[in-house]
Amino acid sequence: LRTAPCSFYFEDAPEMLACAAGLGNSHPPGYPLLVLVGRLALVVPVGHPAFRFNAAVAACAGMAAVLWGRLVATAVHAWLGGGPRLAAAAGAFAAAAWAFSDAFWWEAVIGDKYAPFYLAFAALLWAGAHAGRAVPPALGREAVRTGLVAGLAFAHHQYALFALPALAVAAGRAGVLRAFGARVALGRALALGTAVALLPLSTKLLVPPLRSGGGADPDWAAPRRAARLAAYLTGALYRTPFAATSLPVNPWLSGGRLGLAGRFLREEAPWILWIAAPIGMVVAARRAPWAAVAAAGCLAANAVYCLNFSEKVVRWWEPSLALVLAAAAVGYARLALFLRGWGTVWMALLALGAAGLQVRRGWDRNDLSRWYAAHDFGRQVLRALPPGACYLGAGDFDLFPVWALRVAGQERPDVEAAGVAGFIDARLAAGGAEGRILARAGVRATGPGGVAALLAGAGHLPVFIPPAGFDRRLQEALPFLMVTEIHGLVARPVAAWNPGAGVTATRRQRRAMTRRGLRYARAGALADLARPRDEVARGALLQYAACLSTLGQQCARFGLEADAAWAFHGAREDIEALAGAGSRPGPGTAQAGTAQRAEEDRRAIALAYQRLADVFGARGVTFLADQFRSNAAAVMR
Repeated sequence: LRTAPCSFYFEDAPEMLACAAGLGNSHPPGYPLLVLVGRLALVVPVGHPAFRFNAAVAACAGMAAVLWGRLVATAVHAWLGGGPRLAAAAGAFAAAAWAFSDAFWWEAVIGDKYAPFYLAFAALLWAGAHAGRAVPPALGREAVRTGLVAGLAFAHHQYALFALPALAVAAGRAGVLRAFGARVALGRALALGTAVALLPLSTKLLVPPLRSGGGADPDWAAPRRAARLAAYLTGALYRTPFAATSLPVNPWLSGGRLGLAGRFLREEAPWILWIAAPIGMVVAARRAPWAAVAAAGCLAANAVYCLNFSEKVVRWWEPSLALVLAAAAVGYARLALFLRGWGTVWMALLALGAAGLQVRRGWDRNDLSRWYAAHDFGRQVLRALPPGACYLGAGDFDLFPVWALRVAGQERPDVEAAGVAGFIDARLAAGGAEGRILARAGVRATGPGGVAALLAGAGHLPVFIPPAGFDRRLQEALPFLMVTEIHGLVARPVAAWNPGAGVTATRRQRRAMTRRGLRYARAGALADLARPRDEVARGALLQYAACLSTLGQQCARFGLEADAAWAFHGAREDIEALAGAGSRPGPGTAQAGTAQRAEEDRRAIALAYQRLADVFGARGVTFLADQFRSNAAAVMR
């Protein structure tokens, strides 16, 4: 809570907050369980709604770490003996080292969906461990508990499949007991566990269509019919981009993915925290082979999935890191036994050292208590819109903060906000806000034809879109979108641009903008391009630079040299806060003419975009690399 943002962060956090406040349907495949839990958290009358939601997510992270520590302590006590204090110290080591690792800490404070998934993973392994050790009379009770935990886990996130090997080993162990004559009603236990699991899983099947029919806000894909619900639950929307970055399609990315996995281990936990992991694995293999097989299966499932996919692997690797740290805790506890009476003290000091090392290293990197950027960004967008406007956002970068302020903060209820993609992708067309906007304008067409009618003035609705967030497919369908009048961070397509009004409005909006987010980025939170977890926040803040550089180009075309130089200089300041400093003017250019200074700033902007393209290209994130290269080329046109 001390390092959580004062409001909401970027990525999916503001979307989840908006869905909790409006009982809406989040993006496919949907997270109705988190939405319902978040809605309960919003009832608590403490602080800002975003704080309440962040607190609920942070509580999930805290429970995940404590549960993981309990699981490790139980294993150490059962496998090594040494007394309960040694076991507790080993559990504290595993809990602290995991809780304060970078990705875990980050996900714990930003209010997104991954920290509850870490709790689901820990709870699944905890339930599987108890079920695997259950004697026949207690098997029914363990089956009910395991089924309930599994249902809750899969109701929240499909990545619970990383824990399936542990559940399979537990069921297999019960089958072995039965084969050797023990009275184990395996079929009955499995049926009972499955029936209990279906109860929480029903939220996935029932909540989205019920809420969609009841007027959910937001309402991704409007999954009120069976066909749309099936596409929604399977996440078909993301299949194409995920497949494009998978190893079967791009096998040459294998080396880079392995390198990223190695870097993840080094960044997330210093070597001193996991160097004893091989010893712990040997201990587990000798004392509890079934547990070793289960852990190895979970590790393999997680690794295969993470290596196959794209740049977001850092947060997906956390189950593997937890298992490595658990093995390290067992290994260090085994070494501590050689010290006899001092072993517990040594293990306790190691646990304190692990927490201290991680906190000292990670506090500045994960302290978002000064983070206002997403909140300020969304507020600036709303302030730039006239009464009754329709805002067609780009998605994670800009639309989600607007949703959070509209739905959870009750700001600008007169504004309707929807995603541009909803007018292009048939799987999203006429879903949620897109349908309401078309209905307000009296437009029956969907897809690009619908948005073309809106931009042509149907229903006399003032329609705005983010200048930096144009969808390429929309540009191809509607070439006239290339000409816009910019107001702050939003723009309205017009047939003939009014340069005076555009410059004046943007100067006024820039003076009103809060620069806290960019100052924070320059201080280091987003400045390290090698950290993939900040991509959405960086992309959102890049809208400042993109808007101003677009304005500079338009001013230059109309011969407004002073205004063009002002816009390019502002864009350079903004983009260098996020991508690092580019080429600085050489000696003797301080008194150069306005046009020359504008050209220097424009080249620096293009260089920063090219640097971003090189970083993402090296990661194999080709679609972002291509986008930044095209931005660099567009700035220089």
